[in-house]
Amino acid sequence: MMTKRDDTSEANELVNSMGHKLTEFRFIILAAGGLLAACSAPVESKFALSEPGQVTYDSRILGTWASKKTSPRWYLSLKKSQDQHIINVIGGAYDRGEKIRPVRWIKARAFASEVGGKIYFNAQRLKNIGDYYGAPGVEPGYILLTLILKQADSPNKSLWGCFMSHKLIGGLISKQVILGEEIRAKYQAEGNDEDKVPYYRINSDQQSLRGFIGKFTPSLLFDQCLELYPSNEFPELQQTKSTADR
Repeated sequence: MMTKRDDTSEANELVNSMGHKLTEFRFIILAAGGLLAACSAPVESKFALSEPGQVTYDSRILGTWASKKTSPRWYLSLKKSQDQHIINVIGGAYDRGEKIRPVRWIKARAFASEVGGKIYFNAQRLKNIGDYYGAPGVEPGYILLTLILKQADSPNKSLWGCFMSHKLIGGLISKQVILGEEIRAKYQAEGNDEDKVPYYRINSDQQSLRGFIGKFTPSLLFDQCLELYPSNEFPELQQTKSTADR
């Protein structure tokens, strides 16, 4: 177990010793929405980093965002809810051929937390909406992520959404740095082996979770990122196979 002495540097050295380095995000995952069309889903936590309202988020992240040079193209909608601390999230991946069609999409609710002077977001998927994935007896947890504005007041502004990687958290769980387990989820209404969606869930309580997050340099721990840009369009949320077959 890591001691309090040089916690941050020791934690970062542990990740480096596992051969893990900051890399450009290449899995098919969309920031904040938890969308995926790859072999694993974003890491979730059983508990959020705080209760809603602990800290106010930067309202400049609100709006519609889209990736530029990815295939499929990713869209993210962040809108105010009736609760001023909650953000309504819609995320989707779309093929852009003769007809735009969704690959995967989900809805979520997110709120901000502060740990060690840094802002993080807790995004919880809404059940039975869009391409919902889950396992029997397992409720949706909180996808932990960072949402970082670059050149916020410039016409060239962008939004970076970054997650913790499946491989990294799996390694830290195996080393008992944090309590957790792998959830063998599947897309609802899709039952074949190709539609398995495994993900790691952190099970530590809120205080331990905050201590864990605070030990790491954010860019090292939240290393799976996608850059999005302001967009004037958001494709219609057509039904994908997993929703149309219900």
